[in-house]
Amino acid sequence: MKKISLIIIISIILASCTNKKEEKIKMISKISKMESQFTQSLNNQKIDPVLVRDLSQEYITFSNTFPSDTNSPGMIYKAAIINLKYIADQNKAIELFIKLKEKYPRFRETPMALYTAAYIYNDVLKNPEKAKECYELLIEDYPNHYLAKEAKVLIQFVGKSDEQLLNAIIGKSVNSSKPSADKK
Repeated sequence: MKKISLIIIISIILASCTNKKEEKIKMISKISKMESQFTQSLNNQKIDPVLVRDLSQEYITFSNTFPSDTNSPGMIYKAAIINLKYIADQNKAIELFIKLKEKYPRFRETPMALYTAAYIYNDVLKNPEKAKECYELLIEDYPNHYLAKEAKVLIQFVGKSDEQLLNAIIGKSVNSSKPSADKK
């Protein structure tokens, strides 16, 4: 009886694995076709908003269904970029960039995701506190990345108005070009 139960359990597991593998292949094929259509629409400069939304959703669905697949972090990143550039949903893009940081901190594009999220928070959504958080995460978690060096500079200017930035630049330029008092 135990042997029969074990055989049934193994059969169910194998069938489940086969179904997951087939599902993954179907999803990748569908995404590939959609990417081709998207590329063609970009080349023709006629972007179909329904295709763009559907492609973004397919990327997200794939990464949620197969989180340990090596394609998943790239799909989240692509979905974030699509939401940012073609759907103009900055909040969704940020959500995906942060998800990338949380789930795939070692993915090669994760530092860029944090950097971009900080930019969106600061320059588009006018949320300097969140921008600083993203820059600080980038600096702390990726200290040797070239974007961390930029973040160290940019964090000083987060939340500043154009006038404040200009005054800071002019002030430094004027102060650095003023002759010192001892030369008179």
